[in-house]
Amino acid sequence: MRYTLAGMPFFDDNHATFRVGEGYDWADDYFGSMRSFSIDQRLKILDNLILNYDARIVWEYFPSGELDEVKRVANFRITYLPTRDIFIRIFAPINLTTRQYGVNALFSYAYRPMSRFYLAYNERRSRGDSDISLVDRIVMAKISYLWNL
Repeated sequence: MRYTLAGMPFFDDNHATFRVGEGYDWADDYFGSMRSFSIDQRLKILDNLILNYDARIVWEYFPSGELDEVKRVANFRITYLPTRDIFIRIFAPINLTTRQYGVNALFSYAYRPMSRFYLAYNERRSRGDSDISLVDRIVMAKISYLWNL
């Protein structure tokens, strides 16, 4: 499905998927059937700014055929490239089943050809009955450098 706004593609990648299959549930340690429905959307605001959204509902069944659990997960992603050398991505996963929420951000700067500086921030929170508490937070930096071609 393609839509345009002022002659430029706006929604350029949208689809819905329904899957049925067998799978192993690592959390509960059994092999059973699964059904899932997912929606994926990509919204291209500008040539250098893209918003993504995907949501998934998964029904997991015991080997006996009885329903075990229903999982609901959504993800939001913003990708922005202000210049050729700078890349910024913000990712927000939301797990409605476990009531956990996250924010992941990545900044990348190409300071030479084939050499980059990365700065990452990850935070996960869990929602209780009365508040949202911090589960973990990580800040990490990385430098990659090409010594010789």
